Amino acid sequence: MRKAAVLIFLSMTVWCGQAISASEPIKLELTVAPELANYTDVLFPSPAYAALALQNSGLALSLSKPMTLISRQSFQIGPGKISYIDRKGQVFKYQATMALIFGKEISVPIEIDAGDMASGRLHIRAYPALAGLIPQELIVRIESKLQILSNANAQKQLVSYLSERFHGKVTDPEAISRLYDTIVFDAYNQAGRGGAVGGGKDTGASESLSSQWALIISILIWLAGFPVFVYIIRRQRMRRLEIAQ
Repeated sequence: MRKAAVLIFLSMTVWCGQAISASEPIKLELTVAPELANYTDVLFPSPAYAALALQNSGLALSLSKPMTLISRQSFQIGPGKISYIDRKGQVFKYQATMALIFGKEISVPIEIDAGDMASGRLHIRAYPALAGLIPQELIVRIESKLQILSNANAQKQLVSYLSERFHGKVTDPEAISRLYDTIVFDAYNQAGRGGAVGGGKDTGASESLSSQWALIISILIWLAGFPVFVYIIRRQRMRRLEIAQ
């Protein structure tokens, strides 16, 4: 029986290796307002400011957990953190990280392809380990939530917020710096007033969309840990087989 346990372990190792090498990224698509393409070079490399801009326009990423800005390129909500890594053309690369106990953490690379934003499409690709183990039902659920996020009125709020505050060209560092300052000042003033700076927003719709954004981010981060969970369960089963011998 001990030999059987060894064979099971070797089979699992080979299977995991094949799954890693054969894994395709999880691909998602979000319908967006084409006008947002004007701000990709401004906000995508600076997710902390992008998160603040969403919050200022009434679309906070989290209603239950506070958002912590770590740097221009990184922000954290609860145990989850999103960090900008680099870009290649209109493909922006990020790292979603989930803090675990004992100081450990797991992470998953994420790419946002903004090449088709002018046509109203934003492509998201996640690269969790053993992506082939992710249930198709979960991917379908994420896609359905992304469609909810494609609310045209909500995106118009963000477009309106940015267009009212950004004056200049995306190639002008001073114009970008002024926008960043305005976003931070708006966030500070909003915290004092206890509401979105835009005013006149549909609070119920904003809260619903905020919940969806938080869910999407949580799921993307959770995808990094799912294969680890499967691996732990399989190891526990193998150990029980060994003990039984």
